[in-house]
Amino acid sequence: RLARGDATGGPAEGDQEPLERRRLILDAAARLFSAEGYDRTSIRDIARNVGLLPGSVYHYFPSKRELFLAVHREGFERTLERVKAAATSSDDPWECLERACEVHIEGIVGGSSIDRLAGSNLAISRNDELLQEIRPHRADYEAVFRTLIDALPLRAGTDRSLLRLFLLGGMNWIYLWYREGRRSPHDIAAAMVAMLRHGVQP
Repeated sequence: RLARGDATGGPAEGDQEPLERRRLILDAAARLFSAEGYDRTSIRDIARNVGLLPGSVYHYFPSKRELFLAVHREGFERTLERVKAAATSSDDPWECLERACEVHIEGIVGGSSIDRLAGSNLAISRNDELLQEIRPHRADYEAVFRTLIDALPLRAGTDRSLLRLFLLGGMNWIYLWYREGRRSPHDIAAAMVAMLRHGVQP
């Protein structure tokens, strides 16, 4: 219906159609960027996926690069909002860290296509130019984990910066080995933070 430009009914519904169409394009772009990669995905592919003409996509996003960045901005903002909420959800700094880690992992392996794409690119990005564009979002995001690590009661002399990178690196690697149904993001976050907190030596 959106591809044909059919009327949706009353004026109120018609006012919503551009938002619906933009949402369809963002979701399709996120799915294809995740599955095929940025370089192997074209505007034509995205348009075909939602039954639109390429010109309809260009009406909302002037280039593939702008569409990719729009997906990332939305994904980062949504994930950052959830992580910030988790980071202040308890008086126990370890519990806050565990909840934030759960949100981080959920963004990588679950959620919407937009969430997964932003989450996976918190882990890795193979396009240096695009990486520079999303770097400020990554910096804002990692600052939350810096604050969480700084709040932990740790042994004197612990390198908190290295600890933060160690934890983020471990979580980011999940996108390579995660299999749905074996462990939930909650289970993984709880286990990782417990090992970090208590160690593994008997």
